Amino acid sequence: MEEHADTRKTRISRCTRGKPAIYQWIGQPIKSENEFPTPLEIGNHFANIIAKDKFISGALTYYSYEAFRMRIATAIAAKIKHASLGMLAAGSDVVPLASAGHRPLFEIRWEARYAYLRGGATVHIRQYVGEPSTKPNLILGLHTHEKQVAGSPAEIRILQNAQISIAIQLFEQWQGAQTCKQ
Repeated sequence: MEEHADTRKTRISRCTRGKPAIYQWIGQPIKSENEFPTPLEIGNHFANIIAKDKFISGALTYYSYEAFRMRIATAIAAKIKHASLGMLAAGSDVVPLASAGHRPLFEIRWEARYAYLRGGATVHIRQYVGEPSTKPNLILGLHTHEKQVAGSPAEIRILQNAQISIAIQLFEQWQGAQTCKQ
């Protein structure tokens, strides 16, 4: 059954229902010895990207690099674990993606202030997940990124919508593959 656009604001994510669900990463390839990467492998992958960006921009020193990277990796892994256990808070940790239209996509949000960064900057991380109606016990990890918060509200929205577009495309590809299997 397809969800309608007018119900997207009232959708409740599986990440908030207090019941475990199966989490599968289907986004960009991540090195793993398993079919699907573990939460820590996902965390390490994106922590490497974020830490490298912070180092190159001068916000992170060589001496703080590894400690910061490890903190980000464990934060991402913990958020994924909490999502798979249905332990996230609706409205603050997880919101329906309005720009996804009728698609059952959600944004998992979190941010943390890190003393490792110059000025104790805050890092805003977003992960987009899909919850296909054909698989009621599945959460699909689609895309993770650091949200850019510098610029005008319009500029920030444009940058984030580009990231959301990646998640939408991955979800649609997954749905197409499922249709072909039937």
